[in-house]
Formats: sequence, C-alpha cells, structure tokens
Amino acid sequence: MKTLESNNQSNKTNMNKEQKTSQSTKPHIEVGTVLAPVFVYEFLYNSDYCESAASTISIHKTKKGAEMAMENHKNEILKEWEKERKEYPHTKEYPFDFDQWWGVRECELLP
Repeated sequence: MKTLESNNQSNKTNMNKEQKTSQSTKPHIEVGTVLAPVFVYEFLYNSDYCESAASTISIHKTKKGAEMAMENHKNEILKEWEKERKEYPHTKEYPFDFDQWWGVRECELLP
C-alpha cells in the first residue's frame, strides 16, 4: 500500500512540475506600443452653405496655423472684391455673401 501511495504522490509531484514547466515555456503575448492620438486641424470653406457642404482647403499641424490660413483666405476674397469693385462699381456692396462659411475642425489622424 505504501508503495502505491508513494507512487501516486510522486506522480502528482511530477504532474505539478510538468505544469510549472509548461506554464513557464508558454510564449508571452507581446503588446505593441500604444500610440498617442495625433490631431490635425482642417481649414474648411463653404461658398454656399444652403446648397453645398464645406470643403477642406488645407490641413495644418496646429489650430493657429489653420486659423491663419482662414484669415489669409478671407483677405484674398476681400482683395478680389476690391479689385472687382474698382472695375465695376455696381457689383455687390459687401465682399462676403451671407451664405459663406469658414471654419476650423480638429480631426484625429488615423494610422
């Protein structure tokens, strides 16, 4: 009886050793580095928001850069209007139509 019990115990210890070794030899799951989200800023313009959707004019790394592009775009339209106004005095009285829209939108850059 003692030999049978001792064999059972030795089998149990061998099984425990096998389980431990099989657990230690399992490959670890490597998790890649998690990238922080990167944001860009779109400068959007819509010449007629009642009839169409806004278009992306330019993309910038900073919000300030997108806002500067928006101001430059408005200044270009103003200069065109002033030039047109000199040539044709009876053109529209105001450089911007009521249905024009400018804006800056933050967007996440996906990998």
